[in-house]
Amino acid sequence: MENNGVPQDAIDEMMHLFISTLPETAFAKSFQKRKGTAGYSENTIGTFERKMRGMAHQVATMKYN
Repeated sequence: MENNGVPQDAIDEMMHLFISTLPETAFAKSFQKRKGTAGYSENTIGTFERKMRGMAHQVATMKYN
């Protein structure tokens, strides 16, 4: 885009749109800045349970694919 003379603000907006459409679990999404939305959870057991359930599913999928 830079080689074709696209303005930097248009490039930034395109990247923002791309990242905002990614699922919440995407690695690239983790670089997106927060918008003042609360997201910290003090329930570490619940968070661990939710994340481990998803990771177990991913490991099983990788194993059998």
